[in-house]
Amino acid sequence: GILVPTFVASLRSVGTAFTLAMAGMYLQQRGFMAGEGKKTLALISQQISIPALLFAKIVYCNQDWSTEPCPSVMDSIEDVWVLAFWPLYVVGAGLLVGYAVARLTSTPPRHFRAVLVACGFPNC
Repeated sequence: GILVPTFVASLRSVGTAFTLAMAGMYLQQRGFMAGEGKKTLALISQQISIPALLFAKIVYCNQDWSTEPCPSVMDSIEDVWVLAFWPLYVVGAGLLVGYAVARLTSTPPRHFRAVLVACGFPNC
C-alpha cells in the first residue's frame, strides 16, 4: 500500500531535519557560531536554501539514461491546487475545535481567545 512509502518519506524528512539540528548544536557548542552568525545562517536557510530545495524538488527529473520525457511541471501544479486552500481549512477547523473545547470546558472569558488562537494556529 501507500502507508510504507509515506512512512519512509516521513522518516527521511525527519532524519534530515534532525541531522541538521545536531550539526547546528555541535557548531554552537564548539563555539563556531556567534549570535549574529546564527541569525545569518537562519536567514540564508529561510530565504535561499529552503526555497531552492523546494524548487529543485518540483522540477527534478531523474532520467537514468531513459528516453522517456520528463513529466510536465504544469501537471504537478494542476494536481496540488488544493494546497492553496488547505491553510484556510486547517485554521477554520482549528478555530471551530477551539470554540467547542472552550465552551465545553467552561474556559474563563479572559482565556477564551487564547484557546481559540492555540487551536487555530498550532504551529505559530
